[in-house]
Amino acid sequence: MSLDALGQVFHQLEQQPAWRRRGQFRRILGNWSAVVGPAVARQSRPVRLEQAVLHVAVINPMWAQTLTLERLSILKKLNQQLGLNLSDLRFSSGDWFRRPSP
Repeated sequence: MSLDALGQVFHQLEQQPAWRRRGQFRRILGNWSAVVGPAVARQSRPVRLEQAVLHVAVINPMWAQTLTLERLSILKKLNQQLGLNLSDLRFSSGDWFRRPSP
């Protein structure tokens, strides 16, 4: 199976409702730096997408506060540039050092 065929399989899976959110999150991860800029991307990372709310881990509470003030601008960019329909962003330093659960 070629890589092109594998990409088509992923694309078809992501069209199904159960997989659509995973595809959206994958697009966010792949484009996070382009949307927020490299300086902000070094201090933050998306960690999960729940019911149209993107949760973002940040390095410290100061970044959480700063990005919360900029959240509407970031939200607008994400929705426009990636064709998403996110309703909100949540920033937290608590997820920064937490290991992903298996």
